Amino acid sequence: MVTPINDLFGGEFSNLVKGEKQTRCKLAALYRLVDLFSWAHFSSSYITV
Repeated sequence: MVTPINDLFGGEFSNLVKGEKQTRCKLAALYRLVDLFSWAHFSSSYITV
């Protein structure tokens, strides 16, 4: 099953600065890859931009 990454829509995201939506989508994609490959089992791991 493929989950869409570019799923930010609606009025609540209209105030994002240029490029922020794309950055958020890329970060969400990375979190999904980390979960897919079971790399998220470390308790102190986090991903930032």
